[in-house]
Amino acid sequence: MGSEIKQKEYLDVLDEQGNKTGIVKSRGEIHKNNLWHREVAVLIFNLEGEILLQKRSMDKKDAPGVWALCAGHVGLNETPLETLYKEVKEEVGIDIDIKKLTYMFTLRNNEEGNRHFIDIFKYITEDKINEFKIQTEELTALRFFNYEEVKKGALNNDPNLFLKNDEPTRCIFAWIDEKGIY
Repeated sequence: MGSEIKQKEYLDVLDEQGNKTGIVKSRGEIHKNNLWHREVAVLIFNLEGEILLQKRSMDKKDAPGVWALCAGHVGLNETPLETLYKEVKEEVGIDIDIKKLTYMFTLRNNEEGNRHFIDIFKYITEDKINEFKIQTEELTALRFFNYEEVKKGALNNDPNLFLKNDEPTRCIFAWIDEKGIY
């Protein structure tokens, strides 16, 4: 039954402090009923300090056709690190070394319809863009962008970016600006 539940993307429901409640709901039910859940995202940088963004498929329900970070919902009985490893492997086709991940912080996002805790990580890759393998069901392109240009675009609410001038995005940029890419 466990693998069947994971395939349908069931998630652990959290309380307002981010603790598991023991309740399991489908991703759709969680969003429909505005329930707390956990997500992960990773900022993948290359050795030149450029940030990897993935262009979401036009078939995606949320934010079709925009450039976004590699991210996902933490599945039932998964840890954030397991989800992160799985999402990166599935979406962009590289194996990340969990020991080289940097945990940045966890944000509590009380957005209507998407109340979640999101664990943000940073990863430096030596992989070149031609070594990545795109998941064509969810993405149409991958590209490394100049970090400052992405930051400027997000803070100016560029419609081509998933990142917007909101608290979570400002926190991400403030952390990178303070602590650095490397």
